[in-house]
Amino acid sequence: MNDLRDWSYSASSRVMAGLAQELSIIPNQHYRPAGYNASRVLSLRLAGINPHYLPKVKMLQKQLTMWAGLSDEYKIRVGHDAHAVLIEIPKPKRHWTQVTIEQLQQRHFLRRGAMATLGLGLQDEPKRLVFTDPGIAHVFITGQTRSGKTNAERLIGWNLAHNTSPDEARLIIFDVVKKGSNWNDFGNVAHLAHPLITGLAEANRVLAWACQEIERRAVERYKSPRLFLLVDELKALLDDSAVATGYLSRIASIGGEFGMHLVLSTQYPQISALGSSDLKRNVTTRLCGRVDDAQAAANALGVPDSGAETLGGYGDFLLKDIESLTRLTVAHLTPEHVLALPRAEVQPLDLPDDDTTNGGSRPVTQPDPLEPEHVALALFEPAGIGKLAKTLGIGKTKATRVKQFADSIRQWAIDHGHSTCHLVNNDFIQLNE
Repeated sequence: MNDLRDWSYSASSRVMAGLAQELSIIPNQHYRPAGYNASRVLSLRLAGINPHYLPKVKMLQKQLTMWAGLSDEYKIRVGHDAHAVLIEIPKPKRHWTQVTIEQLQQRHFLRRGAMATLGLGLQDEPKRLVFTDPGIAHVFITGQTRSGKTNAERLIGWNLAHNTSPDEARLIIFDVVKKGSNWNDFGNVAHLAHPLITGLAEANRVLAWACQEIERRAVERYKSPRLFLLVDELKALLDDSAVATGYLSRIASIGGEFGMHLVLSTQYPQISALGSSDLKRNVTTRLCGRVDDAQAAANALGVPDSGAETLGGYGDFLLKDIESLTRLTVAHLTPEHVLALPRAEVQPLDLPDDDTTNGGSRPVTQPDPLEPEHVALALFEPAGIGKLAKTLGIGKTKATRVKQFADSIRQWAIDHGHSTCHLVNNDFIQLNE
C-alpha cells in the first residue's frame, strides 16, 4: 500500500509540475487538484480549469506520460467532464486490482430491475446501463481480441437474469461464429426465451420473429416481458446475411418503444460493423475496449478524440451514453456466477418458416455474394483468415469463404497447366514452377 501511495504521489506531482512549466497552469491557482485511485488508473482531476486548456493538455499526452515516469507500454488518456479536465494515469500492473461480482454484491451496487451494473468508474462509483431509460435502448460493444468484450456482453446478460424474474425480462442469445462455445453455461438459464442460436438460418428466423413480435406488441399494446437480443460477433452475422441487417435495423428503430433491446458486440470497429445507417443512428450507447488507433476509436464510439486507443488490457473500457463519455473497469464474470442463476427447460419460439422470412424474397440461408476485389487480394496476397479478415475489414466467416474461393481458383489454374502467382514485395512470384 505504501508503494502505491508513493507512486501515486510522485506521478501526480510530476504531471502537475510539468503542466505548470509548459502551460503555466498552477494547482490551487488555476484549478483544484484531486486524485482518485481507480482499479487500473490514477485519475487526476483538475476541477474548475478554464475549458480552453483542454486541447492544450491533450497535445501534451506524450510529455504527460514521460512526466509521470511511465514506460512506452503505458499511455495517458486526457478526458473531461462538465467541470474538470481528467488526466488518467495508468498504474503499473503490479498495482492493478480486479473488479469482481462479489465486490459489487458486498457494496450493494447490484440493483433490482432491467439494468446492468458493469463495474466501477474512476471514483470507485458503480457504472450501470438502465434499460428503462429511453436513452439506453440498445448497446454496442467493441474492442480488440482479449479486450473483454464478450465478458462485458455476458455480464449484461447475467445482470438481467440475476436482477429480474423471467416474467420481467427474457434473453435471446446469438453466437453463430463460435457455435455457442462462449455461452454454453447460459444454455438452460430460466430467462432464455429460445435455445442458444448457433446457425445462420435459425438466426434469421429468430430475427424475423422479433420483428413480428414488435408488430404484435404495437397492435396489442404490451411491452412485457422485456426482450434482450444479445448478438456475439455481429460483423460476421451481417457479412453473411443481408436480411439480418434489415431485421436488426427495424428492431433498433422502434424495438425500444416496445420493450425489445439489442446488445451487439463485434471485434471490428469499422463504420460498416453496424451495417445500416438506421442501426448506427439508433444504437447510441457504446462500450469500447482498447482498439488499434484513433480512427478505430472514433468509429467505435461515434466521437473523435475519445482516447480508446490508449486503454489498457482486459476489462478497461470507455462507456458513451447520451450524456457523457466515462472510463470504467468491467467486472469479471465467471462460469460459476452464471451456473448459480435459476435453471429451467428452454422451449423454442414459434418461428416463421424459411420461405416467409423477409417476405419470401430471398432464402435466409443464402450468404452475401463475394466482392471481386476481396477475391483478387486473396489470390495475389495469400494470408491467413485472421489477417485477411482484418485487412479487408470483414468477419472471419466471410474471410473463410473468400479464401476458399480464391484457393479453388488457384488450384483450377494449376490443374489446367496455367501459371499462378502472388505478390511478394510488389514482385509477382510464380507458384507452380
